[in-house]
Amino acid sequence: MRINIFNQIHKGLRALLYESSLLLQQTDFLDDQEMQTAVTRVTMVADLFDDHAHHEDKFILPAIQEHEPSIVDAFEREHAMNIKLTRALKNCLQALQMASPVVRPEMANVLYKTFVQFMVFNLEHMSKEETILNKILWR
Repeated sequence: MRINIFNQIHKGLRALLYESSLLLQQTDFLDDQEMQTAVTRVTMVADLFDDHAHHEDKFILPAIQEHEPSIVDAFEREHAMNIKLTRALKNCLQALQMASPVVRPEMANVLYKTFVQFMVFNLEHMSKEETILNKILWR
């Protein structure tokens, strides 16, 4: 049996995505304290995924570069897409915090949709890492 080097961190990151999605669904964005809790959580998620991608760029992808440069290019493009999604998420957070209570529900809906895009992308990306990158590393 081969070791999945992504297993532990991806378990934690997946759980964080699922729990954060539920938090966003249950948050009353007209309540300042609840809104701040959600904003803090989503900011943490975005930052953790950014750190995770940088770790892979620094340690995992260089180990694969010599053997499969086209795969490295594909994952670097995905990491660039993740940066765009993270930026969009943080822009939504900023807009929500600046919004008046009248438009907060609408802004919260935009935030949730943006978070779902971020979540789906990262769930698929982590799955690719576990299947594609692990096989290359095992070789």
